[in-house]
Amino acid sequence: MSHSDDPFAPKPEPDAEEQPAPQEAEASPESEPVEVEAEPVEPGEAAQVSKTFDVSEEPKKAKGDSTTWALVAHLGPVVVLFMGISMPLVFLLPLVLLHTVAEGNSAIEHHAKEALNFHLNVALISLVLTVTCILIPLLIPLWVGAMAFGVIATIKTANGELYRYPWIYRVVE
Repeated sequence: MSHSDDPFAPKPEPDAEEQPAPQEAEASPESEPVEVEAEPVEPGEAAQVSKTFDVSEEPKKAKGDSTTWALVAHLGPVVVLFMGISMPLVFLLPLVLLHTVAEGNSAIEHHAKEALNFHLNVALISLVLTVTCILIPLLIPLWVGAMAFGVIATIKTANGELYRYPWIYRVVE
């Protein structure tokens, strides 16, 4: 690093001959300041502060959009279960929604996390039942229960409620 690159090094003072002569400001009608009278503020009277909002932080999606995605988070795995896709794979849809659509939208994020937690629990239980071989007949009530809770969550979400699945271990907070 040379001396000229060092940001903390003192800058050499320019010679008097090298300094450009200050140009006199030409008075033009456009560059003249405009005087405006301000209202006097009484002592002890608080001045009103205007609040500004950064619109770049607000979600760009409409409210109806977030409700639709929240419904997809709950109803999507139910449809996948009904189509006969393996129970251990149904948690993938809420997981994808959580990492794509839900960023910056707390309502979609809540519903995607709840659906993900529920279907991770269902996937774990179905794997345990399958591995034990003796308990495979219990997969049918698990399948029906997962579909029933998914429909209940979809109805509650359509009504604008923040639904939480009962009796599950929440892996994703």
